[in-house]
Amino acid sequence: MAADRELLPAESDTWDSMLSVLLWLPAALEARLKRDGLCHHEFLILWCLTVHQERTHTMSSLAELSRVTPSHLSRLASRLEKQGWLTRERDPSDARVTIASVTE
Repeated sequence: MAADRELLPAESDTWDSMLSVLLWLPAALEARLKRDGLCHHEFLILWCLTVHQERTHTMSSLAELSRVTPSHLSRLASRLEKQGWLTRERDPSDARVTIASVTE
C-alpha cells in the first residue's frame, strides 16, 4: 500500500479544477436540455442514435445503450417522436423488431 502523502500544488490545482467542472456541468447541461424541452434520458437516446453510423438502432439495442428499460424507452421514444426528434418503423425483415432513427 502506498504511503499517504499530500498533493503537490499542481495536483491540488488540477483536482480543484476538476471538481469545479463536476459541480458546474450537471446544472449547465440540465439548463440547456430544459431549454430544448428534453430530459437527460431523451438526450442520451438522441446521442446514441446520432453517433451511430447509420443514425439508427433497434429499440432493444437502444434500451441497452441508454440504460433504460424497454418500457421506459418506449415512453421516451413516443415523446421524442411527437416532438419530431426521431421516427420508429418496423424492420422489414423482422416485424418483431422496431428501428428508431434520429431525424435530420
